Amino acid sequence: MQSTPTLDAGMLAGRQQAFAMIATKCTYAQAVCLKEIHDTHAYEEFGLSWNDFCPKHVGISRVHADSLIHRLDEFGEAYFRLAAIARISTDLFRQIADRVTAATIELDGEQIPLTPDNAQKIRAGIRRLQDEARRLNNHFRVPTRVTEFGIRLDDVLTSVTARARLGRALPNDEASALRSLIRHTINKWTELDEMLAPPDAA
Repeated sequence: MQSTPTLDAGMLAGRQQAFAMIATKCTYAQAVCLKEIHDTHAYEEFGLSWNDFCPKHVGISRVHADSLIHRLDEFGEAYFRLAAIARISTDLFRQIADRVTAATIELDGEQIPLTPDNAQKIRAGIRRLQDEARRLNNHFRVPTRVTEFGIRLDDVLTSVTARARLGRALPNDEASALRSLIRHTINKWTELDEMLAPPDAA
């Protein structure tokens, strides 16, 4: 059967309505379908504007539809795969985007698959990252980029501290390497502190 613009629009709308019914588990597919309808202007075959098409044939507001498309354009599949498992704001996702792929999220140095079996562990990790970002923002009133640095730094410190706590149980070469790393880090942070010192502090 030959495809027509009206038939294509109807098929797209039908697929979108099906996606909307399972939006909490399949928002990536929903966003992809919405973007296709929007970018091809398939909604015009109904004689409707995008503003009217969304609530009438998709069951969501234009604002919600635009938000899903924007998140798809900005973040890609990874955001939706993570959001299907754990609630996460777009601001926090921007800060941890380099940790997340469509298949995994890095938490405490571990690559955790984005699967329902790991939902509890992932949610706990997301809560920790949210708390850390909130603590840094409240304490230092820092911009988003610096908050991201703080989260990464705390991850490194947590991992190094866990090894250092082993004390004499550590192999000699690793203990020596850790001490060298600590001295090097102290020197570098001292240099950075001096770089950022206000002029009147000299």
